[in-house]
Amino acid sequence: MNTFYRILKITRVHQYLHNLFFGVLPLLFYATSILDISKTLLVLFLEVAFGFMINDYFDVDVDSLDKTGKKSSIISRSVSKKGLKYLIIMFLTLSLTLTYIFFGVIAFLVMTFICLGSYSYSAEPIRLKKNSWLEFPVVVIAFGPSLVFFTYVANKLVLDMSFVYLSIICFLYISITQLLNCIRDFDFDKRVGLKNLVQQIGLKNSLFLAKLGVVFLFALELIFFTMFNEQIAAISLVLLTLFFVIYCRKIGFYNMFLRRGYYIFFFTLLLFTFL
Repeated sequence: MNTFYRILKITRVHQYLHNLFFGVLPLLFYATSILDISKTLLVLFLEVAFGFMINDYFDVDVDSLDKTGKKSSIISRSVSKKGLKYLIIMFLTLSLTLTYIFFGVIAFLVMTFICLGSYSYSAEPIRLKKNSWLEFPVVVIAFGPSLVFFTYVANKLVLDMSFVYLSIICFLYISITQLLNCIRDFDFDKRVGLKNLVQQIGLKNSLFLAKLGVVFLFALELIFFTMFNEQIAAISLVLLTLFFVIYCRKIGFYNMFLRRGYYIFFFTLLLFTFL
C-alpha cells in the first residue's frame, strides 16, 4: 500500500484531475458503459502521468534552484532520478499497450501522437518549453483538447458539435490554469531564465488574460448549456466550477476572483442540476 501511495504521489494525480474529467466527459454525454469509462480513464491517467513525470525528470536541475523545496520535492523526497526514469518508461509502455488492446490501431496512433507532444514539450533536445511562443499552445493542447479527441476516437463517437463544445471549454480551462501556474512562478522563472508566455507579455497582461478567460469560459458553458444533454451539461458546469475554486485555493489565487461570487454561482448551478 505504501508503494502504491508513493507512485500516486510521484504521478501528481491530484494536480490533473480536471484533465481526466474533460477526457471522460464525452462518455457521459453518450451514456457509455462503466467499463468503457474505466478503460478510457485508465489510459488517459497513464498518459497524463507520463507527461507530468517526464517534465519533472528534465526540470530537476532547474527546480533544484528553488529554495522553498516545493519544485524539487518529487525527486528529492519520493524517488531518485533513475527510479523516475524507469517509472516514465513503464507508464509510457502501459499507456500505449493498453490503448492498442482496448481500442485498436487508430486510437493507438492518436495516443502515440499525444505522447510525442508531451515528450517534445519537456525533453531535450527538442524541449518546446524553451520556446516562449510554442510552449503555451503545446502544453494546452497536449493536456487538454487532445485528450477529448482521443476519447471520441477510441470509443468511436461521432465528432459532432459536442466535440467542438468540449474542446473549446477544455482549451480555455487548461489555458487559464497554465497562465495561473506561470504567474505564480513568475519570479522564479525570471531568475532561472525561463522564457514562457507570461515572461514575454508581463504579469499585468497575463492576469488580464486569465480573468478574461474565466469570463469566456463560464459564459460559453451557459451558452452551450441547452444545446446538449442538459443534466450532463449542468453537472459538468458544477464540477468545472468546483475544480476551478479548489485549484485557485491550492495555488494561492483564491482572492483574485470573487470569493462569495463563486460559492453563490456553484450552489445556483447545483440547484439547476437537480431541478
